[in-house]
Amino acid sequence: GIVVSTLGLILKQQVGESFGIAGYSIGVVSLTGIILGLRWIVRGIGSPILGSVADKIGRERPIPILFLLGAIALSVSGIWSGPILLIVFTVIFFICGTTLDTLLSAQAAQSGTRVVASFVTAIDLGMSVGPLIGWGIPQFGFPTSYILISGSAIYMIGAIVALKKFGLS
Repeated sequence: GIVVSTLGLILKQQVGESFGIAGYSIGVVSLTGIILGLRWIVRGIGSPILGSVADKIGRERPIPILFLLGAIALSVSGIWSGPILLIVFTVIFFICGTTLDTLLSAQAAQSGTRVVASFVTAIDLGMSVGPLIGWGIPQFGFPTSYILISGSAIYMIGAIVALKKFGLS
């Protein structure tokens, strides 16, 4: 929720009003739409593929790694500015998030209805609180890079919890 809701603001801060590529100028609003569109392409095409790969290697092992990779992608996006880095690492973050959604949903379903209910509640909580955190950061005068850093911190917490729960074996 943090990244999706504030991506336009982050892009505007890092890119300005428009972004030039191959002699063409793309407005920040269009660029935001393109990146968010890529998220849905990743979800639509990637979920079945990534889920199939995870079924072959095991569902539990990739979870902590994906949380860690997502945290690194957000950190890089927050620390080093630049439109290309932001786009590439945001897409990497979306791939990690999509894969985690698939794996954690399957893991919850395997664990019973109570776990599924808790998982769905946690997802809903994150999607509602994330934008509040994300938009609160610039509202209190902090740099927009802190939005991505806070998202990274949340993913690091997820990595730690997943390591305790699933380990890397």
